[in-house]
Amino acid sequence: MLFARRLGVCLSFSLMVGTFVSMGAFGANTKNLLGENFKQAWNVSQFESIKSDVRGAFEHSLKTGCVGDSLAGCEVWTNGTVGNLSSNYGNGAENLKDEGTILMLIARTVSTRGAEFCVTQIQISNEDRIRSKCSYERPAKAWTEYYYPTGAESNCFWLCKKGYFGEACEYTNPENCASLDVKQKTFGDYQRVRTGGKNIEDNLPMFYMNEFIVGGDVALGSGWEDFKDDIGLLTASNNGYEYDTVLGVTRFISSGNGAFVAPITIRSGIFIDDMESGNQNCNGIPSREKNYRTMNIYSTPYLKISGEETLVCKDGFVPNETNTDCVGSELCSIRETELKFNQASPCETKFANFDEKEHIKYLSNDGSCYRYKCKEPKGFASSNDVTCVECSGKPGRFGLSASGVCVTCPTGTVFDIKSSNSCRNTKSISMQDLKGSDNKDCWRKTDNDEYKECILGSK
Repeated sequence: MLFARRLGVCLSFSLMVGTFVSMGAFGANTKNLLGENFKQAWNVSQFESIKSDVRGAFEHSLKTGCVGDSLAGCEVWTNGTVGNLSSNYGNGAENLKDEGTILMLIARTVSTRGAEFCVTQIQISNEDRIRSKCSYERPAKAWTEYYYPTGAESNCFWLCKKGYFGEACEYTNPENCASLDVKQKTFGDYQRVRTGGKNIEDNLPMFYMNEFIVGGDVALGSGWEDFKDDIGLLTASNNGYEYDTVLGVTRFISSGNGAFVAPITIRSGIFIDDMESGNQNCNGIPSREKNYRTMNIYSTPYLKISGEETLVCKDGFVPNETNTDCVGSELCSIRETELKFNQASPCETKFANFDEKEHIKYLSNDGSCYRYKCKEPKGFASSNDVTCVECSGKPGRFGLSASGVCVTCPTGTVFDIKSSNSCRNTKSISMQDLKGSDNKDCWRKTDNDEYKECILGSK
Protein backbone atom coordinates (compact mmCIF):
# COMPACT_ATOMS: atom_id res chain seq x y z
CA MET A 1 0.00 0.00 0.00
CA LEU A 2 1.49 3.28 -1.09
CA PHE A 3 0.98 6.15 1.31
CA ALA A 4 2.34 9.66 1.02
CA ARG A 5 5.27 10.32 3.32
CA ARG A 6 4.39 13.06 5.75
CA LEU A 7 5.59 14.40 9.06
CA GLY A 8 4.21 12.59 12.07
CA VAL A 9 3.12 15.69 13.94
CA CYS A 10 0.68 18.41 13.02
CA LEU A 11 2.86 21.35 13.92
CA SER A 12 4.46 22.11 10.56
CA PHE A 13 3.40 24.65 7.99
CA SER A 14 4.31 24.90 4.34
CA LEU A 15 2.95 27.39 1.86
CA MET A 16 3.49 27.67 -1.86
CA VAL A 17 1.94 31.04 -2.59
CA GLY A 18 -1.12 30.84 -4.80
CA THR A 19 -1.15 27.06 -5.21
CA PHE A 20 -0.58 25.25 -1.93
CA VAL A 21 -1.82 25.40 1.65
CA SER A 22 -1.20 22.71 4.23
CA MET A 23 -1.66 22.14 7.94
CA GLY A 24 0.48 24.30 10.16
CA ALA A 25 1.06 25.94 13.50
CA PHE A 26 -0.99 29.08 13.30
CA GLY A 27 -1.36 30.11 16.91
CA ALA A 28 -4.58 30.63 18.78
CA ASN A 29 -7.62 31.69 16.73
CA THR A 30 -5.67 32.06 13.51
CA LYS A 31 -7.81 31.05 10.56
CA ASN A 32 -6.28 28.67 8.02
CA LEU A 33 -8.47 29.91 5.21
CA LEU A 34 -8.09 29.00 1.54
CA GLY A 35 -8.11 31.93 -0.87
CA GLU A 36 -10.31 32.63 -3.87
CA ASN A 37 -8.04 30.73 -6.26
CA PHE A 38 -8.57 27.57 -4.20
CA LYS A 39 -12.34 28.12 -4.10
CA GLN A 40 -12.41 28.48 -7.87
CA ALA A 41 -10.13 25.45 -8.35
CA TRP A 42 -12.46 23.26 -6.28
CA ASN A 43 -15.79 24.75 -7.46
CA VAL A 44 -16.94 25.99 -4.06
CA SER A 45 -20.39 27.55 -3.77
CA GLN A 46 -20.62 31.25 -3.01
CA PHE A 47 -20.58 32.04 0.69
CA GLU A 48 -23.98 33.69 0.62
CA SER A 49 -25.44 30.51 -0.86
CA ILE A 50 -23.85 28.37 1.87
CA LYS A 51 -24.95 30.85 4.52
CA SER A 52 -28.50 30.72 3.23
CA ASP A 53 -28.46 26.92 3.31
CA VAL A 54 -27.15 26.82 6.87
CA ARG A 55 -29.70 29.33 8.14
CA GLY A 56 -32.50 27.46 6.41
CA ALA A 57 -33.63 23.84 6.66
CA PHE A 58 -30.10 22.42 6.51
CA GLU A 59 -30.32 18.63 6.62
CA HIS A 60 -27.62 15.96 6.74
CA SER A 61 -27.64 14.91 3.07
CA LEU A 62 -24.13 13.47 2.45
CA LYS A 63 -24.71 9.72 2.85
CA THR A 64 -21.55 8.47 1.08
CA GLY A 65 -17.82 8.79 1.76
CA CYS A 66 -17.80 7.91 5.47
CA VAL A 67 -15.27 5.35 6.73
CA GLY A 68 -14.22 3.46 9.86
CA ASP A 69 -16.79 2.84 12.57
CA SER A 70 -19.17 5.58 11.44
CA LEU A 71 -22.84 4.68 11.64
CA ALA A 72 -24.15 2.52 8.79
CA GLY A 73 -25.12 4.52 5.73
CA CYS A 74 -23.10 7.51 6.96
CA GLU A 75 -25.97 8.41 9.24
CA VAL A 76 -25.65 10.80 12.18
CA TRP A 77 -27.72 11.21 15.31
CA THR A 78 -31.25 12.35 14.75
CA ASN A 79 -33.81 13.65 17.21
CA GLY A 80 -34.98 10.86 19.49
CA THR A 81 -32.26 8.31 18.64
CA VAL A 82 -29.57 9.12 21.20
CA GLY A 83 -31.29 7.78 24.29
CA ASN A 84 -29.43 4.48 24.00
CA LEU A 85 -25.87 5.35 23.01
CA SER A 86 -24.72 1.74 22.92
CA SER A 87 -27.24 0.85 20.23
CA ASN A 88 -25.94 3.70 18.08
CA TYR A 89 -22.19 3.50 18.55
CA GLY A 90 -21.41 0.24 20.36
CA ASN A 91 -19.48 -0.40 23.55
CA GLY A 92 -17.51 2.54 24.90
CA ALA A 93 -19.71 5.13 23.23
CA GLU A 94 -20.71 6.53 26.58
CA ASN A 95 -17.32 8.27 26.62
CA LEU A 96 -18.55 10.48 23.80
CA LYS A 97 -21.40 11.54 26.07
CA ASP A 98 -23.87 13.56 23.99
CA GLU A 99 -21.62 14.51 21.06
CA GLY A 100 -22.15 12.89 17.67
CA THR A 101 -19.25 11.98 15.34
CA ILE A 102 -18.57 10.73 11.83
CA LEU A 103 -15.31 9.64 10.16
CA MET A 104 -14.50 11.01 6.70
CA LEU A 105 -11.46 11.48 4.45
CA ILE A 106 -10.75 15.20 4.86
CA ALA A 107 -7.93 17.14 3.15
CA ARG A 108 -5.12 18.22 5.47
CA THR A 109 -3.10 19.72 2.61
CA VAL A 110 -4.73 21.43 -0.36
CA SER A 111 -3.24 22.42 -3.70
CA THR A 112 -5.05 23.76 -6.75
CA ARG A 113 -3.84 20.54 -8.43
CA GLY A 114 -4.90 18.01 -5.80
CA ALA A 115 -5.03 17.34 -2.08
CA GLU A 116 -3.68 15.08 0.65
CA PHE A 117 -6.41 13.20 2.51
CA CYS A 118 -6.47 11.65 5.99
CA VAL A 119 -9.14 9.77 7.92
CA THR A 120 -10.55 12.49 10.19
CA GLN A 121 -13.10 12.40 12.98
CA ILE A 122 -15.70 15.15 12.74
CA GLN A 123 -17.22 15.80 16.14
CA ILE A 124 -19.80 18.31 17.34
CA SER A 125 -19.35 19.45 20.92
CA ASN A 126 -22.00 21.37 22.81
CA GLU A 127 -22.96 23.30 25.91
CA ASP A 128 -26.41 23.21 27.50
CA ARG A 129 -28.62 26.27 27.81
CA ILE A 130 -29.22 27.64 31.29
CA ARG A 131 -31.48 30.65 31.82
CA SER A 132 -32.24 32.12 35.20
CA LYS A 133 -34.08 35.33 35.97
CA CYS A 134 -32.18 35.53 39.22
CA SER A 135 -28.64 36.24 38.17
CA TYR A 136 -27.22 33.79 35.67
CA GLU A 137 -27.63 33.05 32.01
CA ARG A 138 -25.64 30.79 29.67
CA PRO A 139 -26.64 30.28 26.03
CA ALA A 140 -26.70 26.85 24.41
CA LYS A 141 -24.16 26.39 21.65
CA ALA A 142 -22.55 23.69 19.51
CA TRP A 143 -19.24 23.79 17.67
CA THR A 144 -17.07 21.71 15.34
CA GLU A 145 -14.00 19.76 16.43
CA TYR A 146 -11.71 17.49 14.42
CA TYR A 147 -9.47 14.60 15.52
CA TYR A 148 -7.25 11.94 13.96
CA PRO A 149 -8.11 8.35 14.88
CA THR A 150 -5.12 6.24 15.94
CA GLY A 151 -2.79 5.67 12.98
CA ALA A 152 -4.64 7.99 10.59
CA GLU A 153 -2.15 10.85 10.63
CA SER A 154 0.69 8.67 9.30
CA ASN A 155 -1.43 7.08 6.55
CA CYS A 156 -2.44 10.12 4.53
CA PHE A 157 -2.23 10.05 0.72
CA TRP A 158 -2.44 12.35 -2.29
CA LEU A 159 -5.14 12.36 -4.96
CA CYS A 160 -4.51 14.53 -8.01
CA LYS A 161 -6.50 16.20 -10.75
CA LYS A 162 -6.06 15.23 -14.40
CA GLY A 163 -2.55 15.95 -15.63
CA TYR A 164 -0.80 15.91 -12.24
CA PHE A 165 1.03 13.19 -10.37
CA GLY A 166 3.24 12.40 -7.39
CA GLU A 167 3.77 13.92 -3.96
CA ALA A 168 1.94 17.26 -3.76
CA CYS A 169 0.71 16.61 -7.34
CA GLU A 170 3.73 18.58 -8.51
CA TYR A 171 4.65 16.50 -11.59
CA THR A 172 3.07 16.53 -15.03
CA ASN A 173 4.38 13.07 -15.94
CA PRO A 174 3.94 9.97 -13.80
CA GLU A 175 6.91 8.19 -12.29
CA ASN A 176 5.09 5.67 -10.08
CA CYS A 177 1.93 3.60 -10.05
CA ALA A 178 0.32 3.71 -6.60
CA SER A 179 -0.96 0.42 -5.22
CA LEU A 180 -3.29 1.92 -2.59
CA ASP A 181 -6.85 0.69 -3.00
CA VAL A 182 -8.93 3.82 -2.39
CA LYS A 183 -12.09 2.10 -1.19
CA GLN A 184 -14.27 2.43 1.88
CA LYS A 185 -13.20 -1.01 3.16
CA THR A 186 -9.53 0.02 3.05
CA PHE A 187 -10.24 2.45 5.89
CA GLY A 188 -12.74 0.27 7.69
CA ASP A 189 -10.63 -0.51 10.76
CA TYR A 190 -10.32 3.06 12.02
CA GLN A 191 -12.00 3.68 15.38
CA ARG A 192 -13.33 6.96 16.74
CA VAL A 193 -11.36 8.81 19.41
CA ARG A 194 -13.50 8.35 22.51
CA THR A 195 -11.36 10.14 25.08
CA GLY A 196 -8.38 12.47 24.91
CA GLY A 197 -7.04 13.48 21.53
CA LYS A 198 -6.11 16.89 20.19
CA ASN A 199 -8.57 19.11 18.36
CA ILE A 200 -6.85 19.93 15.03
CA GLU A 201 -9.47 22.37 13.77
CA ASP A 202 -7.13 25.35 13.59
CA ASN A 203 -4.73 23.31 11.45
CA LEU A 204 -7.14 22.11 8.77
CA PRO A 205 -7.28 24.17 5.57
CA MET A 206 -10.85 25.37 5.02
CA PHE A 207 -12.74 27.37 2.46
CA TYR A 208 -14.87 28.89 5.25
CA MET A 209 -14.12 28.50 8.95
CA ASN A 210 -15.51 29.43 12.36
CA GLU A 211 -18.74 30.80 10.93
CA PHE A 212 -21.70 31.01 13.32
CA ILE A 213 -25.45 31.41 13.17
CA VAL A 214 -27.24 32.31 16.36
CA GLY A 215 -30.58 32.83 18.03
CA GLY A 216 -33.48 33.78 15.80
CA ASP A 217 -31.47 32.98 12.67
CA VAL A 218 -31.67 29.27 13.45
CA ALA A 219 -34.30 26.99 11.88
CA LEU A 220 -34.86 24.43 14.62
CA GLY A 221 -37.58 22.45 12.89
CA SER A 222 -41.15 21.62 13.74
CA GLY A 223 -42.06 22.16 17.39
CA TRP A 224 -38.81 23.90 18.27
CA GLU A 225 -39.56 27.44 17.12
CA ASP A 226 -40.28 28.66 20.64
CA PHE A 227 -36.70 27.92 21.64
CA LYS A 228 -34.91 29.93 18.96
CA ASP A 229 -33.80 32.60 21.38
CA ASP A 230 -32.39 29.95 23.68
CA ILE A 231 -29.86 28.89 21.03
CA GLY A 232 -27.09 31.42 21.41
CA LEU A 233 -27.38 35.16 21.83
CA LEU A 234 -28.32 37.35 18.92
CA THR A 235 -25.51 39.72 19.84
CA ALA A 236 -22.80 37.08 20.37
CA SER A 237 -20.75 35.79 17.43
CA ASN A 238 -19.28 32.85 19.33
CA ASN A 239 -22.52 31.22 20.43
CA GLY A 240 -25.09 29.17 18.54
CA TYR A 241 -24.24 26.86 15.62
CA GLU A 242 -20.74 26.76 14.14
CA TYR A 243 -20.16 25.64 10.56
CA ASP A 244 -17.08 25.09 8.37
CA THR A 245 -16.51 24.21 4.72
CA VAL A 246 -13.68 21.74 4.01
CA LEU A 247 -12.52 19.56 1.12
CA GLY A 248 -13.39 15.88 1.54
CA VAL A 249 -14.06 12.60 -0.25
CA THR A 250 -17.74 12.35 -1.11
CA ARG A 251 -17.84 9.17 -3.23
CA PHE A 252 -15.59 6.16 -3.82
CA ILE A 253 -15.28 4.53 -7.24
CA SER A 254 -15.39 0.76 -7.75
CA SER A 255 -11.88 0.47 -9.24
CA GLY A 256 -10.28 1.96 -6.12
CA ASN A 257 -8.04 4.12 -8.33
CA GLY A 258 -9.39 7.43 -7.07
CA ALA A 259 -12.46 9.15 -5.65
CA PHE A 260 -14.84 12.04 -6.08
CA VAL A 261 -14.14 14.96 -3.74
CA ALA A 262 -16.03 18.18 -3.10
CA PRO A 263 -16.38 21.11 -0.71
CA ILE A 264 -18.34 19.85 2.30
CA THR A 265 -20.12 22.17 4.70
CA ILE A 266 -20.17 20.75 8.21
CA ARG A 267 -22.80 22.32 10.43
CA SER A 268 -23.28 21.78 14.13
CA GLY A 269 -26.65 20.17 14.52
CA ILE A 270 -28.35 20.24 17.92
CA PHE A 271 -31.62 19.04 19.29
CA ILE A 272 -33.25 19.21 22.67
CA ASP A 273 -33.13 16.13 24.85
CA ASP A 274 -35.32 17.59 27.56
CA MET A 275 -36.30 20.86 29.19
CA GLU A 276 -36.33 21.54 32.88
CA SER A 277 -37.98 24.57 34.38
CA GLY A 278 -39.41 25.68 37.70
CA ASN A 279 -39.45 28.24 40.47
CA GLN A 280 -36.50 29.22 42.56
CA ASN A 281 -35.75 31.73 45.25
CA CYS A 282 -34.02 34.87 44.08
CA ASN A 283 -32.09 36.54 46.88
CA GLY A 284 -34.18 34.62 49.38
CA ILE A 285 -37.47 35.88 47.95
CA PRO A 286 -39.76 33.10 46.64
CA SER A 287 -40.99 33.55 43.08
CA ARG A 288 -44.43 32.49 41.90
CA GLU A 289 -43.47 32.26 38.23
CA LYS A 290 -41.17 29.84 36.50
CA ASN A 291 -38.02 31.83 36.45
CA TYR A 292 -35.36 29.33 35.42
CA ARG A 293 -35.03 26.93 32.52
CA THR A 294 -32.36 24.39 31.60
CA MET A 295 -32.25 22.98 28.09
CA ASN A 296 -30.23 19.75 27.74
CA ILE A 297 -28.63 19.61 24.31
CA TYR A 298 -27.40 16.78 22.10
CA SER A 299 -25.26 17.64 19.10
CA THR A 300 -24.37 15.93 15.84
CA PRO A 301 -22.66 16.87 12.55
CA TYR A 302 -24.79 17.69 9.52
CA LEU A 303 -22.88 17.34 6.23
CA LYS A 304 -23.81 18.70 2.83
CA ILE A 305 -21.93 19.21 -0.46
CA SER A 306 -21.42 22.92 -1.14
CA GLY A 307 -20.24 23.03 -4.73
CA GLU A 308 -19.31 20.57 -7.46
CA GLU A 309 -17.62 17.18 -7.21
CA THR A 310 -14.21 16.65 -8.81
CA LEU A 311 -12.74 13.29 -9.82
CA VAL A 312 -9.19 12.91 -8.52
CA CYS A 313 -6.89 9.91 -8.99
CA LYS A 314 -4.11 8.15 -7.13
CA ASP A 315 -0.53 8.50 -8.35
CA GLY A 316 -0.02 7.22 -11.89
CA PHE A 317 -3.72 7.20 -12.82
CA VAL A 318 -5.92 9.58 -14.83
CA PRO A 319 -9.68 10.16 -15.32
CA ASN A 320 -11.24 8.17 -18.15
CA GLU A 321 -12.96 9.79 -21.12
CA THR A 322 -16.34 9.89 -19.39
CA ASN A 323 -14.85 11.23 -16.15
CA THR A 324 -16.44 8.40 -14.17
CA ASP A 325 -13.37 6.36 -13.21
CA CYS A 326 -9.60 6.53 -12.94
CA VAL A 327 -7.53 4.36 -15.28
CA GLY A 328 -3.82 3.73 -15.60
CA SER A 329 -1.73 6.38 -17.32
CA GLU A 330 0.36 5.24 -20.30
CA LEU A 331 3.19 4.35 -17.91
CA CYS A 332 0.99 2.32 -15.58
CA SER A 333 -0.93 0.71 -18.44
CA ILE A 334 2.35 -0.48 -19.98
CA ARG A 335 3.56 -1.79 -16.63
CA GLU A 336 0.29 -3.59 -16.01
CA THR A 337 0.37 -5.13 -19.49
CA GLU A 338 3.98 -6.22 -19.03
CA LEU A 339 3.21 -7.74 -15.65
CA LYS A 340 0.24 -9.67 -17.00
CA PHE A 341 2.32 -10.87 -19.96
CA ASN A 342 5.23 -11.90 -17.76
CA GLN A 343 2.96 -13.74 -15.41
CA ALA A 344 1.30 -15.54 -18.33
CA SER A 345 4.45 -16.38 -20.40
CA PRO A 346 6.45 -19.51 -19.47
CA CYS A 347 10.23 -19.30 -19.57
CA GLU A 348 10.32 -22.70 -21.33
CA THR A 349 7.68 -24.75 -23.07
CA LYS A 350 7.89 -27.37 -20.31
CA PHE A 351 6.32 -24.80 -17.96
CA ALA A 352 3.33 -24.17 -20.24
CA ASN A 353 0.96 -26.50 -18.37
CA PHE A 354 0.63 -24.57 -15.13
CA ASP A 355 -1.94 -26.02 -12.74
CA GLU A 356 -2.60 -23.96 -9.60
CA LYS A 357 -3.70 -27.12 -7.77
CA GLU A 358 -0.27 -28.72 -8.24
CA HIS A 359 2.12 -25.87 -8.86
CA ILE A 360 3.47 -22.62 -7.36
CA LYS A 361 4.30 -19.98 -9.99
CA TYR A 362 7.18 -17.51 -9.64
CA LEU A 363 8.80 -14.94 -11.93
CA SER A 364 12.30 -15.35 -13.28
CA ASN A 365 15.08 -13.23 -11.79
CA ASP A 366 14.76 -10.63 -14.55
CA GLY A 367 10.94 -10.69 -14.34
CA SER A 368 10.55 -11.50 -18.03
CA CYS A 369 8.75 -14.86 -17.70
CA TYR A 370 7.53 -17.42 -15.20
CA ARG A 371 8.52 -20.85 -13.93
CA TYR A 372 6.83 -23.05 -11.40
CA LYS A 373 7.58 -25.69 -8.80
CA CYS A 374 5.54 -28.57 -7.48
CA LYS A 375 3.79 -28.00 -4.20
CA GLU A 376 5.86 -29.70 -1.51
CA PRO A 377 6.60 -32.41 -0.60
CA LYS A 378 6.43 -33.35 -4.28
CA GLY A 379 9.06 -32.44 -6.85
CA PHE A 380 9.82 -32.75 -10.55
CA ALA A 381 10.69 -36.26 -11.77
CA SER A 382 13.81 -34.80 -13.44
CA SER A 383 15.16 -31.54 -14.81
CA ASN A 384 13.47 -32.29 -18.14
CA ASP A 385 10.36 -34.03 -16.83
CA VAL A 386 8.25 -31.56 -14.79
CA THR A 387 5.74 -34.20 -13.74
CA CYS A 388 5.15 -33.87 -9.99
CA VAL A 389 6.15 -37.04 -8.10
CA GLU A 390 6.90 -38.12 -4.54
CA CYS A 391 10.66 -37.92 -3.90
CA SER A 392 12.14 -41.17 -2.51
CA GLY A 393 15.39 -42.80 -1.49
CA LYS A 394 17.37 -43.89 1.55
CA PRO A 395 17.11 -41.64 4.62
CA GLY A 396 19.41 -38.65 4.33
CA ARG A 397 20.15 -39.35 0.68
CA PHE A 398 17.26 -37.65 -1.15
CA GLY A 399 15.49 -34.28 -1.25
CA LEU A 400 14.42 -31.30 -3.41
CA SER A 401 16.89 -29.16 -5.34
CA ALA A 402 16.59 -25.37 -5.43
CA SER A 403 14.74 -25.64 -8.74
CA GLY A 404 12.27 -28.18 -7.34
CA VAL A 405 13.69 -31.40 -8.86
CA CYS A 406 13.72 -34.64 -6.83
CA VAL A 407 17.34 -35.61 -6.09
CA THR A 408 18.58 -39.09 -5.09
CA CYS A 409 22.18 -39.17 -3.88
CA PRO A 410 24.61 -42.05 -4.78
CA THR A 411 26.49 -44.16 -2.25
CA GLY A 412 29.11 -42.16 -0.39
CA THR A 413 27.12 -38.95 -0.49
CA VAL A 414 24.31 -37.38 1.50
CA PHE A 415 21.71 -34.72 0.64
CA ASP A 416 22.68 -31.35 2.12
CA ILE A 417 19.34 -29.81 3.05
CA LYS A 418 20.87 -27.03 5.16
CA SER A 419 22.92 -25.17 2.58
CA SER A 420 23.20 -26.39 -1.01
CA ASN A 421 20.07 -28.52 -1.48
CA SER A 422 22.29 -30.98 -3.36
CA CYS A 423 24.41 -34.07 -2.75
CA ARG A 424 27.77 -33.79 -1.00
CA ASN A 425 30.44 -36.31 -0.11
CA THR A 426 30.42 -37.94 3.29
CA LYS A 427 33.45 -37.69 5.58
CA SER A 428 35.62 -40.82 5.64
CA ILE A 429 36.16 -42.36 9.13
CA SER A 430 38.71 -45.11 9.77
CA MET A 431 38.04 -48.32 11.73
CA GLN A 432 40.57 -47.16 14.32
CA ASP A 433 38.53 -43.93 14.80
CA LEU A 434 35.39 -45.96 15.23
CA LYS A 435 37.02 -48.25 17.78
CA GLY A 436 38.40 -45.41 19.85
CA SER A 437 41.75 -44.38 21.21
CA ASP A 438 41.98 -47.34 23.61
CA ASN A 439 41.32 -49.82 20.83
CA LYS A 440 37.81 -50.36 22.17
CA ASP A 441 34.92 -51.37 19.98
CA CYS A 442 33.16 -48.02 20.39
CA TRP A 443 31.11 -48.60 17.26
CA ARG A 444 29.15 -51.22 19.18
CA LYS A 445 27.78 -48.55 21.53
CA THR A 446 24.13 -47.73 20.77
CA ASP A 447 23.77 -44.83 23.18
CA ASN A 448 25.07 -41.51 21.80
CA ASP A 449 26.51 -40.34 25.09
CA GLU A 450 28.26 -43.68 25.71
CA TYR A 451 29.69 -43.67 22.21
CA LYS A 452 30.97 -40.11 22.65
CA GLU A 453 32.59 -40.99 25.96
CA CYS A 454 34.15 -44.12 24.42
CA ILE A 455 35.65 -42.17 21.51
CA LEU A 456 36.94 -39.27 23.57
CA GLY A 457 37.92 -41.29 26.56
CA SER A 458 37.35 -40.24 30.14
CA LYS A 459 38.92 -36.96 31.19
